[in-house]
Amino acid sequence: MSAPGTTAELRLRRLVVGSTDAGARNEREALIRRGAVPDPSVRDGARVILAEVRRDGEAAVRTANERFGGGRPDRRLVLERRELIAARDALEPPVRRALDQAIDHVRRFAEPQLPISTPTHIAPGIDLERRWSPLSSVGCYVPGGSAPYPSSLVMTVVPAQVAGVERIVVASPADRDGANHPVLLGAAGLLEVNAFVVAGGAHEDVVARRADDRAGLRAVVHEMRLRHERPPGEGERGAEEGEAREQYP
Repeated sequence: MSAPGTTAELRLRRLVVGSTDAGARNEREALIRRGAVPDPSVRDGARVILAEVRRDGEAAVRTANERFGGGRPDRRLVLERRELIAARDALEPPVRRALDQAIDHVRRFAEPQLPISTPTHIAPGIDLERRWSPLSSVGCYVPGGSAPYPSSLVMTVVPAQVAGVERIVVASPADRDGANHPVLLGAAGLLEVNAFVVAGGAHEDVVARRADDRAGLRAVVHEMRLRHERPPGEGERGAEEGEAREQYP
């Protein structure tokens, strides 16, 4: 902190992005390619949690919830549809109007972006088509706990609905008291998601599971990996082509 009456000197360093200098190139690459998790121990710990959830299923998710937080006191993992509908009906009128408006705006923004399958006639007997097909199941992570974001729920669920996804599962952690924010639940009820999973953190990254109101989490449908484990562009290509790898135990 500068003394009263003095002026602090501010120094800025310039980095020329297009420079061919080796040092500048290395610095630029370090800025662009830096990982979301710089500490390798954090990444390794996340991989262990993911492996445990893939191996042990519900039991591992519950254990992770208890260890890291984000679970319910009754240890339930999937909220029933009636709970989401009750939360929807309990929304204050101004809140419900705001959610309805947000849903409408996101839907109107997403609909023009829906790709169109393109058939092409090459020659007699040769017809080709680039066909866009929606994924059958999608998992949407929504921040919860002490910082719930209904906007994230709207902005992930609505585009999936517009794309024609058949099954949409939302996952969001509970707060320190073991409760999910009522507006999050109400938004899920408005959008009629197929399931709401109470979990967060690395163990939530395998939330693209089939869930139903009676049996809870079932077999892994989509194997989700941490984003930083994907080679650049792989996630975008998979979404564009409408491809998803599925595994069934």
